[in-house]
Amino acid sequence: MTVNEMTCFDGGTFWTALSAISTFLLVVVVLFMPLRQGGALWQRKKLKIRFSQSIGAVDFIRTFKCWSLEMSNVGNRKIVVEQIYIPLLGKEKYLFIPGTSRFKSLQLPCKIDVKNQESFLIEDKQFSESFKELLEQNKVKRRTKIIIVIEDTAGKRYSYKTKYRVEDLMA
Repeated sequence: MTVNEMTCFDGGTFWTALSAISTFLLVVVVLFMPLRQGGALWQRKKLKIRFSQSIGAVDFIRTFKCWSLEMSNVGNRKIVVEQIYIPLLGKEKYLFIPGTSRFKSLQLPCKIDVKNQESFLIEDKQFSESFKELLEQNKVKRRTKIIIVIEDTAGKRYSYKTKYRVEDLMA
């Protein structure tokens, strides 16, 4: 092989190699595009929870103090809430039971579509009475922070540690 043959540029080989590399990169991009757009590997359930004290209204004149629980689906899959509770001492739970006088506006199971939210009110008086009873039964401590746990039908748990303590619920 002479020096001229080694330094000579072969355009055909260059363009063939460039074509092969670009085809490979195109295939990689096409295969991973669905994943980036919320495909099977990137589908996630994510629930944003907010628990706060507010004022509920029966009509324009009558109002009452209450607690508000808001659940927002910020993931990219529908969530079906099956159970809502506050963990107590041991393995006991304070369940939010739909249809009872405390949780009139709660309907379970509750379907929350993507980018939607559900909320309900808990009457303050009955909620505080429940926690006074739990305190008397030594099922909860006065200075314990309230943690709300929401469980979906797939068994995934979403928890939210509130800024409120048990003593705040009884005030």
